[in-house]
Amino acid sequence: MKKAFLILAALLASTTAFSQDSIVVGVVSDGPADRMGEQQQTFVEELLALTEQEFNVEIKPFSGNWSRDEMLAAMEAAYADPDVDYVLVTGFVTNQLAATRESFPKPTFLPAILDTGLLKSDPVEGRSGIENLNYLAAYADFGEDLDTLARITPFTKLGLVIDENLASAIPELRQSALNVATARGIELTQVVHDGVNHDVFSSVPPGTDALFIAALPRMPADKFQNLINSINAANIPSYSFASVADVEKGLLATNTEPRDIYRQARLTALNMQAVMLGEAPEDQPIASSIKDKLTINMATARMIGLSPSFQILNEAVLLNQDAQVYGQRFDLVEVANTALANNQDLQA
Repeated sequence: MKKAFLILAALLASTTAFSQDSIVVGVVSDGPADRMGEQQQTFVEELLALTEQEFNVEIKPFSGNWSRDEMLAAMEAAYADPDVDYVLVTGFVTNQLAATRESFPKPTFLPAILDTGLLKSDPVEGRSGIENLNYLAAYADFGEDLDTLARITPFTKLGLVIDENLASAIPELRQSALNVATARGIELTQVVHDGVNHDVFSSVPPGTDALFIAALPRMPADKFQNLINSINAANIPSYSFASVADVEKGLLATNTEPRDIYRQARLTALNMQAVMLGEAPEDQPIASSIKDKLTINMATARMIGLSPSFQILNEAVLLNQDAQVYGQRFDLVEVANTALANNQDLQA
Protein backbone atom coordinates (compact mmCIF):
# COMPACT_ATOMS: atom_id res chain seq x y z
CA MET A 1 0.00 0.00 0.00
CA LYS A 2 2.79 2.38 0.92
CA LYS A 3 4.57 1.61 -2.34
CA ALA A 4 1.40 2.31 -4.34
CA PHE A 5 0.96 5.63 -2.54
CA LEU A 6 4.53 6.67 -3.35
CA ILE A 7 4.02 5.75 -7.02
CA LEU A 8 0.78 7.79 -7.13
CA ALA A 9 2.50 10.78 -5.48
CA ALA A 10 5.32 10.60 -8.01
CA LEU A 11 2.85 10.49 -10.89
CA LEU A 12 0.97 13.50 -9.51
CA ALA A 13 4.21 15.46 -9.10
CA SER A 14 5.23 14.55 -12.63
CA THR A 15 1.85 15.59 -13.98
CA THR A 16 2.06 18.93 -12.14
CA ALA A 17 5.55 19.60 -13.48
CA PHE A 18 4.48 18.93 -17.08
CA SER A 19 1.23 20.88 -16.70
CA GLN A 20 2.99 24.14 -15.84
CA ASP A 21 1.92 26.86 -18.24
CA SER A 22 4.69 28.01 -20.57
CA ILE A 23 4.97 31.79 -20.79
CA VAL A 24 7.37 33.75 -23.01
CA VAL A 25 8.49 37.15 -21.77
CA GLY A 26 10.08 39.47 -24.29
CA VAL A 27 12.77 41.50 -22.50
CA VAL A 28 13.62 44.73 -24.30
CA SER A 29 17.00 46.36 -23.58
CA ASP A 30 18.60 49.55 -24.86
CA GLY A 31 21.58 47.70 -26.32
CA PRO A 32 24.53 45.42 -25.56
CA ALA A 33 27.44 46.09 -23.17
CA ASP A 34 25.28 48.02 -20.76
CA ARG A 35 27.04 49.41 -17.66
CA MET A 36 23.71 49.08 -15.90
CA GLY A 37 23.19 45.55 -17.20
CA GLU A 38 23.67 43.87 -13.84
CA GLN A 39 20.93 45.99 -12.28
CA GLN A 40 18.59 45.33 -15.19
CA GLN A 41 19.22 41.58 -14.98
CA THR A 42 17.82 41.74 -11.44
CA PHE A 43 14.32 42.21 -12.91
CA VAL A 44 14.65 38.97 -14.87
CA GLU A 45 16.11 37.03 -11.96
CA GLU A 46 13.36 38.16 -9.57
CA LEU A 47 10.66 37.17 -12.06
CA LEU A 48 12.12 33.71 -12.65
CA ALA A 49 12.63 33.07 -8.93
CA LEU A 50 9.09 34.16 -8.02
CA THR A 51 7.26 32.17 -10.71
CA GLU A 52 9.36 29.01 -10.99
CA GLN A 53 6.88 26.90 -8.98
CA GLU A 54 3.87 28.03 -11.02
CA PHE A 55 4.95 28.74 -14.58
CA ASN A 56 7.59 27.78 -17.08
CA VAL A 57 8.80 31.28 -17.92
CA GLU A 58 11.05 31.66 -20.96
CA ILE A 59 13.00 34.85 -21.65
CA LYS A 60 13.34 36.13 -25.21
CA PRO A 61 15.68 39.13 -25.59
CA PHE A 62 15.16 42.12 -27.91
CA SER A 63 17.94 44.71 -28.15
CA GLY A 64 17.68 48.31 -29.30
CA ASN A 65 21.37 48.61 -30.22
CA TRP A 66 21.63 52.11 -28.71
CA SER A 67 19.64 54.10 -31.24
CA ARG A 68 16.17 55.59 -30.86
CA ASP A 69 14.89 53.98 -34.04
CA GLU A 70 16.24 50.54 -33.13
CA MET A 71 14.86 50.76 -29.59
CA LEU A 72 11.43 51.52 -31.02
CA ALA A 73 11.91 48.70 -33.53
CA ALA A 74 12.83 46.30 -30.71
CA MET A 75 9.57 47.16 -28.94
CA GLU A 76 7.58 46.55 -32.13
CA ALA A 77 9.40 43.27 -32.75
CA ALA A 78 8.47 42.05 -29.27
CA TYR A 79 4.82 42.95 -29.87
CA ALA A 80 4.82 41.35 -33.32
CA ASP A 81 6.44 38.10 -32.18
CA PRO A 82 3.62 35.53 -31.89
CA ASP A 83 5.56 33.60 -29.22
CA VAL A 84 5.82 36.57 -26.84
CA ASP A 85 3.09 36.76 -24.21
CA TYR A 86 4.39 39.64 -22.06
CA VAL A 87 6.80 42.51 -22.65
CA LEU A 88 9.21 43.57 -19.90
CA VAL A 89 11.27 46.65 -20.74
CA THR A 90 14.53 46.75 -18.79
CA GLY A 91 16.30 49.31 -20.99
CA PHE A 92 16.46 52.66 -19.25
CA VAL A 93 16.04 54.76 -22.40
CA THR A 94 13.48 52.39 -23.91
CA ASN A 95 11.36 52.75 -20.75
CA GLN A 96 10.99 56.46 -21.49
CA LEU A 97 10.26 55.87 -25.18
CA ALA A 98 7.67 53.21 -24.39
CA ALA A 99 5.94 55.54 -21.94
CA THR A 100 4.99 57.84 -24.82
CA ARG A 101 3.13 55.10 -26.75
CA GLU A 102 -0.53 55.54 -27.58
CA SER A 103 -1.36 51.89 -26.87
CA PHE A 104 0.13 48.60 -25.66
CA PRO A 105 -0.84 45.53 -27.74
CA LYS A 106 0.38 43.05 -25.11
CA PRO A 107 0.72 43.16 -21.31
CA THR A 108 3.65 45.56 -20.83
CA PHE A 109 5.75 46.31 -17.76
CA LEU A 110 7.85 49.48 -17.50
CA PRO A 111 9.76 49.45 -14.17
CA ALA A 112 11.94 52.53 -14.74
CA ILE A 113 9.85 55.56 -15.72
CA LEU A 114 11.62 58.85 -14.98
CA ASP A 115 8.66 61.15 -15.56
CA THR A 116 5.12 59.77 -15.39
CA GLY A 117 4.04 62.91 -17.23
CA LEU A 118 5.24 61.17 -20.40
CA LEU A 119 2.25 58.82 -20.19
CA LYS A 120 -0.88 59.63 -22.18
CA SER A 121 -3.19 59.62 -19.16
CA ASP A 122 -3.03 60.05 -15.41
CA PRO A 123 -3.14 57.09 -13.00
CA VAL A 124 -6.43 56.00 -11.48
CA GLU A 125 -6.46 55.12 -7.78
CA GLY A 126 -2.87 53.87 -7.71
CA ARG A 127 -3.24 51.96 -10.99
CA SER A 128 -2.06 52.90 -14.47
CA GLY A 129 -5.55 53.14 -15.95
CA ILE A 130 -3.99 52.35 -19.34
CA GLU A 131 -4.97 49.05 -20.91
CA ASN A 132 -2.21 46.42 -20.81
CA LEU A 133 0.23 48.69 -18.94
CA ASN A 134 1.85 48.48 -15.53
CA TYR A 135 4.69 50.82 -14.63
CA LEU A 136 6.85 52.01 -11.74
CA ALA A 137 8.62 55.31 -11.25
CA ALA A 138 12.39 54.78 -11.19
CA TYR A 139 13.52 57.91 -9.37
CA ALA A 140 12.14 60.54 -7.06
CA ASP A 141 12.29 64.18 -8.08
CA PHE A 142 14.98 66.19 -9.90
CA GLY A 143 14.18 69.25 -7.84
CA GLU A 144 14.65 67.30 -4.62
CA ASP A 145 18.03 66.09 -5.88
CA LEU A 146 19.08 69.66 -6.61
CA ASP A 147 18.00 70.71 -3.13
CA THR A 148 19.86 67.79 -1.54
CA LEU A 149 23.17 68.70 -3.16
CA ALA A 150 22.59 72.39 -2.36
CA ARG A 151 22.35 71.45 1.32
CA ILE A 152 25.78 69.81 1.05
CA THR A 153 27.43 72.57 -0.95
CA PRO A 154 26.12 75.72 -2.69
CA PHE A 155 26.24 75.93 -6.50
CA THR A 156 24.79 78.04 -9.31
CA LYS A 157 26.36 76.48 -12.43
CA LEU A 158 25.46 72.82 -12.81
CA GLY A 159 26.61 70.33 -15.44
CA LEU A 160 24.27 67.41 -16.19
CA VAL A 161 26.29 64.49 -17.60
CA ILE A 162 23.87 62.28 -19.49
CA ASP A 163 23.77 59.68 -22.25
CA GLU A 164 23.09 61.32 -25.60
CA ASN A 165 20.37 58.80 -26.47
CA LEU A 166 18.40 59.54 -23.32
CA ALA A 167 18.78 63.28 -23.87
CA SER A 168 17.64 63.16 -27.50
CA ALA A 169 15.04 60.41 -27.21
CA ILE A 170 12.87 62.31 -24.74
CA PRO A 171 13.39 66.09 -25.20
CA GLU A 172 10.58 66.71 -22.70
CA LEU A 173 12.85 65.44 -19.91
CA ARG A 174 15.55 67.97 -20.80
CA GLN A 175 13.08 70.85 -20.86
CA SER A 176 11.61 69.76 -17.54
CA ALA A 177 15.08 69.68 -15.97
CA LEU A 178 15.86 73.14 -17.34
CA ASN A 179 12.62 74.52 -15.91
CA VAL A 180 13.27 73.03 -12.47
CA ALA A 181 16.85 74.36 -12.41
CA THR A 182 15.88 77.83 -13.64
CA ALA A 183 13.22 78.11 -10.95
CA ARG A 184 16.03 77.67 -8.39
CA GLY A 185 18.36 80.18 -10.02
CA ILE A 186 20.64 77.45 -11.35
CA GLU A 187 22.29 77.60 -14.77
CA LEU A 188 22.03 74.07 -16.20
CA THR A 189 24.34 72.83 -18.95
CA GLN A 190 23.96 69.42 -20.56
CA VAL A 191 27.14 67.39 -21.15
CA VAL A 192 26.42 64.36 -23.33
CA HIS A 193 28.14 61.00 -23.69
CA ASP A 194 27.79 59.60 -27.21
CA GLY A 195 29.00 56.10 -26.42
CA VAL A 196 32.19 56.57 -28.46
CA ASN A 197 34.16 59.48 -27.00
CA HIS A 198 34.51 58.63 -23.33
CA ASP A 199 36.48 61.78 -22.42
CA VAL A 200 33.32 63.49 -21.25
CA PHE A 201 35.05 65.67 -18.67
CA SER A 202 36.80 67.71 -21.37
CA SER A 203 33.35 68.98 -22.40
CA VAL A 204 32.49 70.29 -18.94
CA PRO A 205 32.28 74.11 -19.18
CA PRO A 206 34.80 76.16 -17.18
CA GLY A 207 33.38 77.55 -13.96
CA THR A 208 31.04 74.61 -13.38
CA ASP A 209 30.21 74.47 -9.66
CA ALA A 210 28.80 70.94 -9.51
CA LEU A 211 28.08 67.91 -11.68
CA PHE A 212 25.08 65.61 -11.75
CA ILE A 213 25.94 62.23 -13.23
CA ALA A 214 23.01 60.42 -14.82
CA ALA A 215 23.13 56.78 -15.91
CA LEU A 216 25.90 56.40 -18.50
CA PRO A 217 25.15 52.86 -19.69
CA ARG A 218 27.51 52.92 -22.68
CA MET A 219 30.58 54.04 -20.75
CA PRO A 220 33.03 51.20 -19.91
CA ALA A 221 33.81 50.75 -16.23
CA ASP A 222 37.42 51.93 -16.52
CA LYS A 223 36.40 55.05 -18.45
CA PHE A 224 33.73 55.80 -15.86
CA GLN A 225 36.39 55.59 -13.14
CA ASN A 226 38.57 57.98 -15.18
CA LEU A 227 35.65 60.40 -15.29
CA ILE A 228 35.26 60.25 -11.51
CA ASN A 229 39.00 60.80 -11.01
CA SER A 230 38.94 63.86 -13.30
CA ILE A 231 35.94 65.35 -11.49
CA ASN A 232 37.59 64.95 -8.09
CA ALA A 233 40.95 66.25 -9.33
CA ALA A 234 39.13 69.42 -10.41
CA ASN A 235 37.57 69.73 -6.90
CA ILE A 236 34.03 69.67 -8.32
CA PRO A 237 31.25 68.28 -6.10
CA SER A 238 29.36 65.45 -7.82
CA TYR A 239 26.01 63.75 -7.40
CA SER A 240 24.90 60.38 -8.79
CA PHE A 241 21.41 59.69 -10.10
CA ALA A 242 22.21 56.06 -10.70
CA SER A 243 23.27 54.26 -7.53
CA VAL A 244 25.25 54.13 -4.31
CA ALA A 245 27.76 51.99 -6.22
CA ASP A 246 28.86 55.11 -8.10
CA VAL A 247 29.46 56.93 -4.81
CA GLU A 248 31.48 53.96 -3.60
CA LYS A 249 33.61 54.43 -6.73
CA GLY A 250 34.31 58.05 -5.79
CA LEU A 251 31.42 60.36 -6.66
CA LEU A 252 30.53 62.62 -3.75
CA ALA A 253 26.88 61.89 -2.96
CA THR A 254 23.57 60.30 -3.90
CA ASN A 255 20.08 60.22 -2.47
CA THR A 256 19.25 56.72 -3.75
CA GLU A 257 18.82 53.78 -1.40
CA PRO A 258 21.01 50.71 -2.14
CA ARG A 259 18.07 48.29 -2.00
CA ASP A 260 15.79 50.29 -4.32
CA ILE A 261 16.57 48.18 -7.38
CA TYR A 262 15.65 44.98 -5.54
CA ARG A 263 12.39 46.48 -4.29
CA GLN A 264 11.50 47.61 -7.80
CA ALA A 265 12.38 44.23 -9.26
CA ARG A 266 10.34 42.35 -6.66
CA LEU A 267 7.30 44.59 -7.11
CA THR A 268 7.49 44.24 -10.90
CA ALA A 269 7.77 40.45 -10.56
CA LEU A 270 4.73 40.39 -8.23
CA ASN A 271 2.71 42.44 -10.71
CA MET A 272 3.70 40.15 -13.57
CA GLN A 273 2.84 37.08 -11.51
CA ALA A 274 -0.62 38.51 -10.79
CA VAL A 275 -1.21 39.02 -14.52
CA MET A 276 -0.04 35.47 -15.24
CA LEU A 277 -2.65 34.32 -12.74
CA GLY A 278 -5.40 36.10 -14.66
CA GLU A 279 -5.50 39.71 -13.48
CA ALA A 280 -5.22 42.74 -15.78
CA PRO A 281 -1.92 44.71 -16.04
CA GLU A 282 -3.73 48.02 -15.68
CA ASP A 283 -5.15 46.87 -12.34
CA GLN A 284 -1.76 46.25 -10.72
CA PRO A 285 -0.29 48.78 -8.26
CA ILE A 286 2.07 51.43 -9.56
CA ALA A 287 3.13 52.81 -6.19
CA SER A 288 6.90 53.07 -6.26
CA SER A 289 8.94 51.70 -3.39
CA ILE A 290 11.75 54.20 -3.97
CA LYS A 291 13.17 55.55 -0.71
CA ASP A 292 15.55 58.45 -0.12
CA LYS A 293 18.81 57.75 1.69
CA LEU A 294 21.58 60.32 1.52
CA THR A 295 25.02 58.76 1.14
CA ILE A 296 28.27 60.75 1.13
CA ASN A 297 31.75 59.54 0.32
CA MET A 298 33.83 61.34 2.94
CA ALA A 299 37.10 60.40 1.25
CA THR A 300 35.89 62.35 -1.78
CA ALA A 301 34.74 65.24 0.43
CA ARG A 302 38.22 65.47 1.96
CA MET A 303 39.83 65.20 -1.47
CA ILE A 304 37.90 68.16 -2.89
CA GLY A 305 38.15 70.20 0.33
CA LEU A 306 34.48 70.00 1.27
CA SER A 307 33.21 69.96 4.88
CA PRO A 308 29.48 69.09 5.11
CA SER A 309 27.51 70.55 8.00
CA PHE A 310 26.96 68.56 11.19
CA GLN A 311 23.26 68.27 10.33
CA ILE A 312 24.10 66.62 6.99
CA LEU A 313 26.68 64.35 8.62
CA ASN A 314 24.15 63.22 11.24
CA GLU A 315 21.50 62.21 8.72
CA ALA A 316 23.69 60.69 5.98
CA VAL A 317 25.35 57.34 5.54
CA LEU A 318 29.05 58.18 5.54
CA LEU A 319 31.44 56.10 3.47
CA ASN A 320 35.17 56.20 4.27
CA GLN A 321 34.45 58.31 7.32
CA ASP A 322 37.87 57.81 8.90
CA ALA A 323 40.77 59.38 7.08
CA GLN A 324 43.51 56.95 6.10
CA VAL A 325 46.67 57.61 8.04
CA TYR A 326 50.06 57.19 6.39
CA GLY A 327 53.55 57.03 7.88
CA GLN A 328 55.33 55.12 10.65
CA ARG A 329 53.21 53.57 13.39
CA PHE A 330 54.18 53.58 17.11
CA ASP A 331 52.83 51.59 20.03
CA LEU A 332 52.33 53.21 23.46
CA VAL A 333 55.78 52.24 24.80
CA GLU A 334 57.50 53.59 21.71
CA VAL A 335 55.58 56.86 22.03
CA ALA A 336 56.69 57.21 25.68
CA ASN A 337 60.34 56.42 24.88
CA THR A 338 60.33 58.86 21.97
CA ALA A 339 58.83 61.57 24.17
CA LEU A 340 61.46 60.99 26.87
CA ALA A 341 64.26 60.96 24.34
CA ASN A 342 63.15 64.32 23.01
CA ASN A 343 62.39 65.97 26.36
CA GLN A 344 64.69 68.95 26.56
CA ASP A 345 64.36 69.27 30.35
CA LEU A 346 65.64 65.72 30.83
CA GLN A 347 68.43 66.33 28.35
CA ALA A 348 69.49 69.47 30.26
